[in-house]
Amino acid sequence: MTKRSTTARDADGSAGAAGACPVCDRPAEGSFFELPDMPVLCNQLFPDPEAARATPRGDIRLAYCEGCGFIWNCAFDAARVPYGEHYENSLHFSPRFQTYAEALARRLIDRYAVRDRRVVEIACGNGEFLSLLCELGDNRGIGYDPSGVPERAQPGARERWEIRTRFFEEKDAAEPADLICCRHALEHIEAPVAFLETIRRGLRDRTDTVLYFEVPNSTWIVESLGLWDLIYEHCGYFTAPSLVHAFARAGFEVLDVQEDFGRQFLSIEARPGPPGVPPEPALGALSRSVEAFSRSCRARVEDWRARLSALAAEGRDAVVWGAGSKGATFVNLFQASGALSRVVDVNPHKAGMRMSGTGHPIVPPDRLLEGGAPDLVILMNPIYREEVQGTLDALEIRSELLDA
Repeated sequence: MTKRSTTARDADGSAGAAGACPVCDRPAEGSFFELPDMPVLCNQLFPDPEAARATPRGDIRLAYCEGCGFIWNCAFDAARVPYGEHYENSLHFSPRFQTYAEALARRLIDRYAVRDRRVVEIACGNGEFLSLLCELGDNRGIGYDPSGVPERAQPGARERWEIRTRFFEEKDAAEPADLICCRHALEHIEAPVAFLETIRRGLRDRTDTVLYFEVPNSTWIVESLGLWDLIYEHCGYFTAPSLVHAFARAGFEVLDVQEDFGRQFLSIEARPGPPGVPPEPALGALSRSVEAFSRSCRARVEDWRARLSALAAEGRDAVVWGAGSKGATFVNLFQASGALSRVVDVNPHKAGMRMSGTGHPIVPPDRLLEGGAPDLVILMNPIYREEVQGTLDALEIRSELLDA
């Protein structure tokens, strides 16, 4: 195994190393930021620390397109990313997230009159959002996800929808659907325009089908220095201009683009239309944020390394709250500090498992006091601060809660 670096560093930026933009085909001048030797699957669960530490690794080397604003990992290798049944990334056990998901489902149902209709969700996980669409709108649904576990669905819900444990294909788009949803999957697809074109071909002349796609908001990532949001399995990072460009090029008419969930999510609503290319967007502010990202993130990493090293030297204990993407990047960058003992997550399917790359144990909140209360709780996503603080208060844990 190669020696793992625990620092963020600039890529060499060699000319031509980044290739062409996967969205608009414009050649990139080079890469601007690198995280070397990261786990290829951050949401893969492992039963023991040895297996977790032996997980395959890869480099994250980000390139930026000055034509459409797309950011991508030019070191990505899809063959290294095997999704399967031990992949677990559901956020629906959080009341804060569930409130967001329910409001989104109601908005889509009301805005597009999706009642007593047929809905499809690509990359549906275990069907939590698909279930909301079906139950709130009296709809029938089909979900596609090779890592889905249909047995986790509520017994009553299975009467309205089903999960097909495989990838979505062009033939599936040919089946009638009034709404096609895809949430937090397009950023995992190496050729996003080609994938959208597959859906467009399958729809043929059905121009009334509405698409709703949701991805991480990369403008928010670069503006807020969201270093912890960078993971290997995200080969592409969409900004609003690049998302619009991808859909227009694939033959969709864009109906709406929104930022949501504290600006962390970016969504697009579209329907079939003629293929085209939107005007080149003004990217001045985004380009300046990208230019400053590497320097500012390097300073942020050094600050956290010093803070955690001092904590360990004092014999104090820190835990990370959130065993998802953000938490995985954080623990892999700073495991050498020795200050991080555990990772906390409300998803019961993660309890007792180990973090990818480091082997840190994942514990539910009600087991946080076992072995003594931590001195510091590091919150990976500040949007959950009120929820997490309420849980700590209910457990009478007086630890300091600090945003990552």
